[in-house]
Amino acid sequence: MPLATITEAGKEILLLDYRGCNEHQMLQLLSEAKEWLEQQEQPSLLLSVFNDHNYATGAFMKMVVSNNQQLDKKIKKQAVVGLNAVKKMILKGFNYLIKRNVRAFDTQPQAIAFLLDEDTTDRDLPEYLH
Repeated sequence: MPLATITEAGKEILLLDYRGCNEHQMLQLLSEAKEWLEQQEQPSLLLSVFNDHNYATGAFMKMVVSNNQQLDKKIKKQAVVGLNAVKKMILKGFNYLIKRNVRAFDTQPQAIAFLLDEDTTDRDLPEYLH
């Protein structure tokens, strides 16, 4: 089930599970997530999960950037799991484009801890993103 919500510590997190998805499936998942976010009254926490079997294609990245720009006020904080070194570099470019500091984590529990921590944000841009 690629798009799901999970509840941790009483907070709902939108889980976008891209593992094993091809480009078409990834774009479909993004569309579903956009529709879900548009229906939410409060800003949401997002967790995206990848693995080495999916790729950040041009079409995918274009749609991710567009959705983030359109839905900025609907997204409270984002985290990503399962990125290799190349995908982490792509994430830096993505952060530059959307002016956020979406974090990459090695494990889902680490990412969830970040999302739940009220003392953290993904809007604290490092100097190199200014």
